[in-house]
Amino acid sequence: IVVIHDETVTRTAPDAPAAMHAKKISELTLAELKTLGVGAFRGQRGQRIPTLDEVFAVMAKDPAKFLHLDYKAIDIPLLSEMVKRHGIEKQVIFTTDRYDLIRQWRALIPTSQTMIWMGGSQQEIENVLNNLRANRYEDIYIVHMHYRPVTGGNGFNMSDNFMLKAQAELAAQGIVLQIQ
Repeated sequence: IVVIHDETVTRTAPDAPAAMHAKKISELTLAELKTLGVGAFRGQRGQRIPTLDEVFAVMAKDPAKFLHLDYKAIDIPLLSEMVKRHGIEKQVIFTTDRYDLIRQWRALIPTSQTMIWMGGSQQEIENVLNNLRANRYEDIYIVHMHYRPVTGGNGFNMSDNFMLKAQAELAAQGIVLQIQ
């Protein structure tokens, strides 16, 4: 398991051979991935794609290090075993837009924090919040909402009033609200 946000290396390793750009990360070998410089697109040449085990090993040496582990397509029991093996259960913030996966994660690692992120229209975000309310926000530590301009129009996807009400409700539950 490697640590990279995108499904391909196109954005993070623009200098990679064209044949690599045409493939998904999952179609490349670890040896191939380790040859790529991925820091240039942010002005930090020489950075390489780490394995998740490498990152977890660094975290295990320093309990002040935390990681937002943004779920993609990894076997959750396998992932939870890796976290346990490194002893970093309290340092991982399991992050996804799927509440069912958060519930599954917390069943495996009850001391881990979680973050659910949501985007789309105000109504779509409200629908997610309604599901969380119906479950009494169980297993949720952080709610992250994407604040975006409305496509083809004026304004944003959430009103100020909506965000203020959400913040007050979540604060009353002891949940952190992040808006990006």
